[in-house]
Amino acid sequence: MSLSSSLLKRCALLCATALPFALLTGCANMLSTAVADNSVDSSAGISGIAHGGRQPIVNATVTLWAAGNAGYGSTATSLQSTTTDVNGNFSFHTGSGATYSCPSTSSTTASQYIYITVVGGQPTTGITNSASALMIALGNCSTVLAANPYVVVNEVTTIASMFALQQFFTPSVSGLGSFGTSATNITGLANAFATVNNLVSIPNGTANASTTATATVTGYTTAPVVTITPEQTKINTLANVLAACVNTTGSSSSVCSTLFSDVNSTAALDTLQAAYYLATNPTSTVSSTSNITAVYNLAVANSPFQPALTAAPTDWSVGVTYGSSSQSTASVYLFDYPTYLAVDGSGNVWVLNDTTTTAATQNNIVELSPSGVPITQALTTSLIGPNWLALDPSGNAWVANYGSSSALQTSVVEYTTGGVTNTFTTNKGPQRLAVDGLGNVFVIEPSYKGLGDLEEIPTTCRPTNVTPCSTATTLASGLTTDFTNLAIDSNYNIWITGGGTGSLGGVAGYPYVYEFLYSATSPNYPSTPSATTNTGGILVPEQGIGIDSGDNLWIPNYGKETISEIATSTVTGNASSPFPTSSSLTKPEFEVIDGAGHIWVTDMATTSASPAGSVFELFAGTSSVTPQTGFAHTYNEPDGIAVDASGNVWVAAYNAAAPAGFITEIVGQAVPVVTPLAAGLPLVPGPTSKLGTRP
Repeated sequence: MSLSSSLLKRCALLCATALPFALLTGCANMLSTAVADNSVDSSAGISGIAHGGRQPIVNATVTLWAAGNAGYGSTATSLQSTTTDVNGNFSFHTGSGATYSCPSTSSTTASQYIYITVVGGQPTTGITNSASALMIALGNCSTVLAANPYVVVNEVTTIASMFALQQFFTPSVSGLGSFGTSATNITGLANAFATVNNLVSIPNGTANASTTATATVTGYTTAPVVTITPEQTKINTLANVLAACVNTTGSSSSVCSTLFSDVNSTAALDTLQAAYYLATNPTSTVSSTSNITAVYNLAVANSPFQPALTAAPTDWSVGVTYGSSSQSTASVYLFDYPTYLAVDGSGNVWVLNDTTTTAATQNNIVELSPSGVPITQALTTSLIGPNWLALDPSGNAWVANYGSSSALQTSVVEYTTGGVTNTFTTNKGPQRLAVDGLGNVFVIEPSYKGLGDLEEIPTTCRPTNVTPCSTATTLASGLTTDFTNLAIDSNYNIWITGGGTGSLGGVAGYPYVYEFLYSATSPNYPSTPSATTNTGGILVPEQGIGIDSGDNLWIPNYGKETISEIATSTVTGNASSPFPTSSSLTKPEFEVIDGAGHIWVTDMATTSASPAGSVFELFAGTSSVTPQTGFAHTYNEPDGIAVDASGNVWVAAYNAAAPAGFITEIVGQAVPVVTPLAAGLPLVPGPTSKLGTRP
């Protein structure tokens, strides 16, 4: 079949016009009636075409849905249904005639985020495929209506939408499933929908080679440009795999049956479910066997979506890089040796640039929107050798201003949500920071510089207080401990990794964890450690400390290929630790815990390695941790790492080609987690932590 000449003209016009960047968001197991209210009384609507590969799908059921908001994967609400015509066209309209309304903003079952499914129909003359199920995620209902969009629904939009939204989907035992979120994570759902636009062109139904995002940022003579580059060939390959099934008779065909059984132990029932299992089981492992090559081989040589991979990948996860070029004659870069990352409550990503130069203009912090739009570059005159970035529960950014080996600095700098810079005096070489649930900031200085100090900048010490304060309080000093990092558990106990002059397992200097026990009475912390342990196979505890929902500490052993677990309740290591006993880890550096308690760790291999570093997901258990294959994307010596409330994993590429750098996003692969990290801690010390849990 082919499009009529009039439709071709319309497509040419509409495909030349990109949807506004604001088109952001979110199939059995769904409500069949709309939740009325907040309707848009105009002739605006949504129209488009459904394609299976290069061919239109005829007589398919097209449904417009509002994602649920009663829980993850909760029942979605059907706003309107129609069928495709002989050319695959469809449309939804508001106003007179067949109408639909956006859900009420007060609805307890339907969110404002809408998506379209295309189910069944004839992908080619004489063939009906009931297992064909495609989708496209659109965005906030009222925003979509105002844009009056024309969309293409095909396998590419299905892959892009599902991978971005995988953490919000629940497959149904009767086919398809539903997208939904908790009432407390609408932001995570909205940001996941926004990610779709970075992967695919909604008006064209094609995978993006690259796009750009720009906005006015203080300090730039021209607006900085962020180049957003998704893994186009992998998205196309995944779409080609789906297309090989869509253009058949369905589940009875050998292509579909192979696809459905090879992606999950409980076989998929349609191509939308297959896309879900491709996303959540990225090595296509069934019964301990990876079927990734067999799945890859389903895409035929003349597959419709090009360019595509020329060999099977090691995993199906999809990465996106965000880079920038010089924005001024002074060679100021948005990213310049990006080292540490943090995510705030809105999903904005904060990046700390720690360059090898002592030029303050190149040491700074950068804020991006969840979809990569530059928002802030700050502290361009305040930092020399910044060594850590943390966000407090209110979203204020805190930076440890370490300095250089020859000239240690004596300050911690705060950049508030209102754009105010506050500087607090500390002892020499502030190295790492942690923030509790009340916003108290803790900082350590290294003992190898003759210090070994633990300090606090309490919430009572702020320039805006009745009695202004700008100097940190020393809690402990003169500790013969080579500190590497610190973290705070739900009881507000402080945990510090480090060592001294001892050795363990032939490794000198670092094999200890120290606890400073919190007390509700003043002073809140002792001047010497309350407890010390070197159990759990601790060898070289590096810069990352993760704390899960059970208050267990997870500590990477740099250069020793393992992760150690310490139980905070007993201050002892897991007897089966360190984990894993065998893996491809070489130099585990930083780690973060996602909403399911999975450990995400950067492996900081040198740039001469191939690939230049990796990222691993480890599954924590009572006595074991199972490693997955490192996710292979563009990193260039991955360093800091963070997970957001959409399930995206953000990685800083520290050793990117200088002077320009980039950060990498692994789309939707982690379980959403409460952000910022300090917001997961309770306001009152006790066992009510939200660390390592879904929002």
